[in-house]
Amino acid sequence: MEFQHTAFGETFNCIAEMKKYTDGTPALVIIDAEDGSPVATASINPESKVETPENHIWLKTWSENVGLDDSLEEACIIELTERIALINQHGDYAVLAKLTPKFLATLNPVS
Repeated sequence: MEFQHTAFGETFNCIAEMKKYTDGTPALVIIDAEDGSPVATASINPESKVETPENHIWLKTWSENVGLDDSLEEACIIELTERIALINQHGDYAVLAKLTPKFLATLNPVS
């Protein structure tokens, strides 16, 4: 699903895609719509540290991903929840996000 995201003063035309981490946990990756190069991995893999409900992901909200959560929500790819999880000793936290039915429909089109 395509959307726009501005980071470091540059606007990217992006595509959000679902992949999987090596343990099978869902991963949301962002690629450049024009050349297919990676832009960001929006999600993190909390492993067994926190529960991840079905059709949800944990979003990385720090470093190069600052503002990506808002771009994804504006594009109706995710719905942010109020749930957060402390991820590391630096005080970084991830936000639980629900994948929207609109986005999920793009992954498994009905024939």
